[in-house]
Amino acid sequence: MTVRWPALARAVSAASILAAMAGASPAAASGGVVSGFDGSILSTGAYLFFDRGSAVLPTVGERDLLRLMPQLRAGLAAQPAAECRLCVSGHTDEAGPEAGTPELAEARARAVASRLMDHSLPPAQIVTRGFGARRPLRPGTDPELDGLNRFVRIGLAGYCHD
Repeated sequence: MTVRWPALARAVSAASILAAMAGASPAAASGGVVSGFDGSILSTGAYLFFDRGSAVLPTVGERDLLRLMPQLRAGLAAQPAAECRLCVSGHTDEAGPEAGTPELAEARARAVASRLMDHSLPPAQIVTRGFGARRPLRPGTDPELDGLNRFVRIGLAGYCHD
């Protein structure tokens, strides 16, 4: 199976990622909207994908982040004050010289957190964490699927705990 990375380089739901691994378009699976069971992207998270070895958010990721901002703001506003924090968690694949490094994963998380703050989300509401390759979307080292594990997930802060 060949995964088309331009189609995957979008903010998509976990269900969309699984659909993409099965050969369906993430946009078709999610209808272009990243949402959780309660209608909030914060319940299941939003995913932004990166190029191998890079902590620079690709242009398509920048566009998707802009699209997500209204949903992120609304989701945060709907949460109780004690839970009103986003976890921006970085992840890596298991291939290449930076394979699984928490430093690259943390750099990805910080890059996205910085963009969130550039768009007026308060730093006090953002927690970053680098997981390296510890929480893959697709375990293993299949070269055709490694890109699924080079991502940042934006969701409620509870995800940031081991």
